[in-house]
Amino acid sequence: VAIDGAPPIVALGTVMGAFRGLVVDYLWIKVNMMKEKGLFFEVMSDADLITKLQPRFGEVWGFHGHNMAYNISVLTNTPEERWEWVQAGIDLVRNKGLRYNPNDVVLHKDLAFWFSHKIDGVADDAHLYYKREFAREWQYLLGVPPPNHKERVAWIKRIADAPETIEELYAKNPAARDLVEQITKDLSGFEQRFQFRLDDGFLKSYGQWEAIRESPYAKILGIEQQLRRTDAEAAGRVQNRLFQTFSRLFDDPARKDAIDDFLAFLRRKVLSERYNMDARLMWQYTRDTGPLDWRHPAAHALYWSKRGGDMASLRYSVEDNISKIVNNDRTFIQSMQALARAGIMSYDP
Repeated sequence: VAIDGAPPIVALGTVMGAFRGLVVDYLWIKVNMMKEKGLFFEVMSDADLITKLQPRFGEVWGFHGHNMAYNISVLTNTPEERWEWVQAGIDLVRNKGLRYNPNDVVLHKDLAFWFSHKIDGVADDAHLYYKREFAREWQYLLGVPPPNHKERVAWIKRIADAPETIEELYAKNPAARDLVEQITKDLSGFEQRFQFRLDDGFLKSYGQWEAIRESPYAKILGIEQQLRRTDAEAAGRVQNRLFQTFSRLFDDPARKDAIDDFLAFLRRKVLSERYNMDARLMWQYTRDTGPLDWRHPAAHALYWSKRGGDMASLRYSVEDNISKIVNNDRTFIQSMQALARAGIMSYDP
C-alpha cells in the first residue's frame, strides 16, 4: 500500500514487499539518532511512517506516544499546549497502537504509566492543569458517579449492559427513537459544530449542560440564570439557545426512561469507538477493585495495566518475558495505592 507523502525510500520499501523491514530498520535507526540530538519534532514524521509501514511494531507506537507526551509537551509555552501534546501521545497509543497490538503488555504498561506519572503524578509543572482538564472531560462524558460502591457498580453496569447499536436501542425502548429524532430536529438550526452526532462531542455538550444545572457555583455566579435568559439581548447568543434547547429536551420527566437508555447506549458507544475502552471491563474492575471514579487518572492507569496483564498473560508466559508482566503489574499496584490515598473525588467543572 502506498503511503501518501512518503519519501522515495519508503515507496521503494513498499514495492519491495519483504524488504520493507529494511526500510523500517533504517527509519528506526534514524529516529533514534534524531532523538539523541534532541530533534523531537523532526522525529514525528518518520515515526509516523514506521507505524504505517509496520503497524504491528508495538515498540514504535510507545516511542512515538512518549515523544509527544513527554519530550515535545515540555517544549511548549503554556499548560494548554502541553495538555494537547500529552493527550495526543495518549490518544495515539490508546486509540491506534493498541487496536493494532491488543495483546502487547508493554504498550498497556506504557499507557498506564503515563496516566499514573504524567497526569496523576506531580513531576510536571502543569500537573494540576492536567488533572482539572482530565476530570472535566470524563465528568462530561459519564457524569458524576454515585458515592458508594454498590451504587457505583450498578451505575457503570447500566452502561456496560446498554445496547451496542442504535437499532437495538430502538427495539429495547421505542421512545428512544422519538427522542433521537427530536434532538436531531432541535439542533439542526445551529451551526455545524453543534449538529447532533452519536459521538463524544454531543456527550460533552450534554455533560456541560448537566454540570451547569447541578453546580451550586453556577447558581451563585448567576451562570444558569444568564443562560436561561430569553430577552432580545440573550436570544441571539448560541450558548443561551443551546442551553435552553437541552433543557427543553432533557428536563422532560415523561422522557426520563428514554433519556437514560439513550445516554447509556451513547456512553458505551463513545467509550468503545473514541477511547478504545470496554464498558464491561470498566464494570468488572469497579466491582472487583473498589468504587472507581473514572474522572481520576489512576482509575485509567488501573484499567490499562489490568487489561494488559489479563490479555497478555498467555503470550508472555515464557520465562524471558516475565519482566514485562512484572513491570505492568507494578503499575497496577501503584494505581491501587494512588486510589487508596486519594481516590475519592469532588469536582465541579
